[in-house]
Amino acid sequence: MAHKDLKPENILLDKNFDLKLADFGLSGSIEGSSGSGLERTSFVGTPGYMAPEIHMNIPYQGQVVDLFALGVTIFIMHTGTFPFKEARITDPYYKHIAARDYNSFWQMHESLHERKDVGGKKEVVFSESFKDLISGMLAFQPFQRPSLADIVFHHWFSDGKIAIASEVREEMAARYERIDKKKL
Repeated sequence: MAHKDLKPENILLDKNFDLKLADFGLSGSIEGSSGSGLERTSFVGTPGYMAPEIHMNIPYQGQVVDLFALGVTIFIMHTGTFPFKEARITDPYYKHIAARDYNSFWQMHESLHERKDVGGKKEVVFSESFKDLISGMLAFQPFQRPSLADIVFHHWFSDGKIAIASEVREEMAARYERIDKKKL
């Protein structure tokens, strides 16, 4: 099954803080509408998360566009902002990815997300491994994007400390408690 509308609003947490996907209203078979593996008739999704081939009404593979949307979602989770408005060559940010001019894309975002530490020195917001992962996931050509296995085993996920399930649950419970206290 291809979800075809992956975005933060459709990613939920259960009572154990395990991820759950929601809203399968646009989902479809990975075989596509004709059984060829390509979707040729259903060009749907949320514009900011849609891969360029959907915007261009070009037949696409559902799982490949889902991974593109996941790349947008990871970027948002890391920065709190979208990487671009829409994955179109006319978008002021995405045009750099489409042209494989990744340095310009990242320079534009680094100027937006510049942070300074206590000593006044610039802090690195985007590690090289993060840039590599996201640049690949958001590539203009579907065949240039990494597979799910490539993403899962990408060095960005293993460069730092990986939280175990109990640590995630503890952190999320603490956040929930802080939110709950603010409601009072």
